[in-house]
Amino acid sequence: LNSIAIGITTFLFNRIIISYVGSSGVAAFAITQYFLTIVMMILFGLGNGIQPVLSYNYGAGYFARVKGTLLRLIIIANSVGVGSFIVLRTQAVEMINLFIVGHGEALNIAIVVTETLSYSLLFIPLCMTASIFFTALEMARNSLLIALSRGVVFTVIGLSIFPILFEETGIWITPVVAEGITFFMGAFMLFRWWWTYNERKVYNKLAINDSREPTPDLENRPLI
Repeated sequence: LNSIAIGITTFLFNRIIISYVGSSGVAAFAITQYFLTIVMMILFGLGNGIQPVLSYNYGAGYFARVKGTLLRLIIIANSVGVGSFIVLRTQAVEMINLFIVGHGEALNIAIVVTETLSYSLLFIPLCMTASIFFTALEMARNSLLIALSRGVVFTVIGLSIFPILFEETGIWITPVVAEGITFFMGAFMLFRWWWTYNERKVYNKLAINDSREPTPDLENRPLI
């Protein structure tokens, strides 16, 4: 699903960028996407590594461990995002020069694009964490909603509105706005899940001593 969404939005971005900026804009946007892709691959790696841990402990009823794993994943993912944001904000010119040499127009556009899209790195980690988390817990509806919102829905809406209002600047801010809105959606969904399991007392004993004993729900399950 993420791959399909990326394919659709890349096509739309390229068409609109060519209309407003030209081929230099497409090259500049592609370079910035390289940087963002590296960060997202790191986050994908974290998510793929942590999904079995989340799924196993959730299925076993060890909700305290699920919450602890989620909290660690959020902290690590956001640390990656903030660190990458700082690197892009301070080393943008040097990094872009690795790809563009002797093309002043494309270089100037790439600097603007990179500095603008770097703000999306403050939102992407939580968006991806929320999608990965709900996938691991087999809450497909929540995961699908987050993936479609950040990858298709808000991006298409932004590309339909912002370029008309702000011209080429509207193209660059579209991913930031899409990730920002999805950030608050994902945060709300995670908070709602966290609050729901705070009110359930089935894992209090696990939260205190991290024992491997079955939760009350499992103990009271009828034997077949």
